Amino acid sequence: MSEAAFRALCIAGIAALAAAKIWAGMTGDLAATLAKAGDDPWGLAALASLYLGMFAFAVALIRIEPDRRIAIGVLALTPLVGNMALAGWLAWRGLGLIRARTPLR
Repeated sequence: MSEAAFRALCIAGIAALAAAKIWAGMTGDLAATLAKAGDDPWGLAALASLYLGMFAFAVALIRIEPDRRIAIGVLALTPLVGNMALAGWLAWRGLGLIRARTPLR
């Protein structure tokens, strides 16, 4: 996949997540949903998976991103906007940094 196509895919994902969060904010009750999720084994498993994935990505971001200010900024945004912050970093900085560290095959 080309870098431009990958960026476009990340941007589309960010837009989809933003639209879903706006819709959910207008129609749902976050506190009630989280309370229900905490009472349901599948809800707990989904929340654990979500936060473990964000934590793993955060560890990778800290290892890959050379500019600590950017890493701290992205990590500070993550609890507020979730994976949109991580996808934004991946689209604009991460892919290039990963490719720079990966030997050509």
